Amino acid sequence: MMPAMHEHDEHHTPLNALAFSATVHCLTGCAIGETLGMIIGTSLGFSDWGTVALAVALAFLFGYGLTSLPLLRAGLAFTAVVPIALAADTVSIAIMEFVDNAIMLLVPGAMEAGLTNELFWGSLSVALVIAGAVAYPFNRWMIARGKGHAVVHETGIHGGPSPQLVGTIAALAGTFGLAVLLGELEIEGAGWIALGLYALYLTLAFGLRTAIQLRRTGESGFKGVSGRPGSLEWTAGVLFVVALTVGAAAPVLDVAGALDPLGALDSNGLRATGIALFVAGLVATLYAQVAMGASWRIGVDEGERTELVTGGPFGLVRNPIFSAMLPASAGLALLVPNAAALVGIAALVLALEIQVRLVEEPYLRRAHGAAYEHYASRVGRFVPGLGRL
Repeated sequence: MMPAMHEHDEHHTPLNALAFSATVHCLTGCAIGETLGMIIGTSLGFSDWGTVALAVALAFLFGYGLTSLPLLRAGLAFTAVVPIALAADTVSIAIMEFVDNAIMLLVPGAMEAGLTNELFWGSLSVALVIAGAVAYPFNRWMIARGKGHAVVHETGIHGGPSPQLVGTIAALAGTFGLAVLLGELEIEGAGWIALGLYALYLTLAFGLRTAIQLRRTGESGFKGVSGRPGSLEWTAGVLFVVALTVGAAAPVLDVAGALDPLGALDSNGLRATGIALFVAGLVATLYAQVAMGASWRIGVDEGERTELVTGGPFGLVRNPIFSAMLPASAGLALLVPNAAALVGIAALVLALEIQVRLVEEPYLRRAHGAAYEHYASRVGRFVPGLGRL
């Protein structure tokens, strides 16, 4: 059920991983410079365009700096570092800055909101995350042709914060920003929205992924509810089905007017937070599924042996798909916070705990032995650093 352990020589990093690393590296410098520029310009009362100009200048400065410092520390001459930094980061930073500042200017009131207003920080967070997402395919295209960040990769010298750390921070920032922006709207028809989002999750995370797996491997990867009735495997599977069923019933009952939301959780701000959590959870689920590749499964087949994947999101937590399902489900529950939604969340948490702790982990120990033991001793179960074995 869990993926494969790969030891990559750093000069043979897969293209997607290299493009992601390059993008978050560039995004780090842009975010530092952009944020400082926005803070300084806003504090000093600059015009919108004056603030943008300062933010862009600082973004380029910090972007180039993050690339240059490791090279200089490694002993490369300044005259050798400058063309490498320019070739590696210029296009990527330019794309990010264009997208980021365009969004800040287009969001009504974002530039004028002030440093103490959540609209300013929410808009900036979303703008930076979208800017990074737009830059990624351009970075990938350039690296595939030996351009862009490929020139840095060829030196074998790398620095800056962990891509996983930056990616996690970006995900949290994007979720916060989306919640803030959605909170500016009056969200009506929450039950219908929840139903649509639920259908979208099932279609992409289960339907589409199963179709892709079938096309690539000839098998769906779906093992169903396995084990004899009453066994741990069977119990976890049944609870998972219950969670899905009750989770779907919650918005249906809301739309039908048969079950009212709990007053303490029924607010526009929490509904906005729910949508943001769902979006973050869906994106994280799909990303983790892609990282699993052919090792993706629903359920455990004792006679089957798949690779143990420890890279990408699996380097952050051992069960990133399950970790992502929880905020997605919590988000839907916040959209329609009735008793059925809370029961569905409780059933899902219990199902995942039984499945992971009592079914999958023993199976992975048997299947991968010391390799899994070493991996599990370093990486948390659902939350980074927590649940290591």
